[in-house]
Amino acid sequence: MTIFKRFFCSLTAFFAASFVLVAPAQEPYPSKTISIVVPQAPGGASDVTLRLLAQQLTGILNQPVVVENKAGAGGNLGTVFVARSKSDGYTLLFNQTSHVINPSLYSKAGYDNARDFIPIASVADGAFLLVSSVKSDIKSVEDLVTRAKRRPGEIRYGSAGNGTVNHLAGAMLEKTANIDLLHVPYKGGAESGLGLAAGDVDISFQAPASALPFVQRGQIRVIAQTNPQRQSSYPSTPTVGEILRGYGVTPWYGLFAPKGTPDAVVHTINVAVNKALASKEFQDKLLAIGLTPTPRSQIEFARWVT
Repeated sequence: MTIFKRFFCSLTAFFAASFVLVAPAQEPYPSKTISIVVPQAPGGASDVTLRLLAQQLTGILNQPVVVENKAGAGGNLGTVFVARSKSDGYTLLFNQTSHVINPSLYSKAGYDNARDFIPIASVADGAFLLVSSVKSDIKSVEDLVTRAKRRPGEIRYGSAGNGTVNHLAGAMLEKTANIDLLHVPYKGGAESGLGLAAGDVDISFQAPASALPFVQRGQIRVIAQTNPQRQSSYPSTPTVGEILRGYGVTPWYGLFAPKGTPDAVVHTINVAVNKALASKEFQDKLLAIGLTPTPRSQIEFARWVT
């Protein structure tokens, strides 16, 4: 090789090396505030559960974990917001059973569970209580069925909104008992509880977290629980299925991330949630509001919801 060629090659290599961009070191996750969206109104079961979880995750991840309520369209509004958010692990979704129901229930839900989300972590299985206003004469499932058959379409049942699990629990009751009820949708579980306490509706399907304050004030009564088996928190309360064979509703709660979120981030959050669920203090808080902790791996949760 001539001196000229050697000089030219060396010069080319020098300038090439000068323009190489060194990739910045990736920041460890998390390095800033994490926002978790709950697509239901404040005061409902999802909101109460997430706020308890957020407290735990803040300590475990050493970063603030904040809750954002984005209610509307049966949970679709907040869910779509997260689906369209940046997939970096800093905007997550806390949702319940309606997450996988809504795309089939609504012609334009705005999201597809499999296409738009990664299931991260299972948190808890819940319970619903069939409750009646103390201003109503309905004191049992038998009372409800008898009166509904006598007055079709007159007994009013409140829900947290169209398409919510509370709504579907009532629709399932109508089908199982072959009765006709009048559905009254509210903007959230807390609002439907207020309507029930005021006597604006006769019955409602409420999560324990939403129902208990009204029960304690003597404004509503618990007449049954929707889970297939009696829950330890309500051992003397019959299930609806004990009176109406085949009836059973068990809601679940879990965390989701937008599709494309890095595997390492998903793993970090799953580990943090399961660490929280291993805490006796956190378990007791969940049990106190009628929830059963359900720690699962990310793969197990993904199989559960798909």
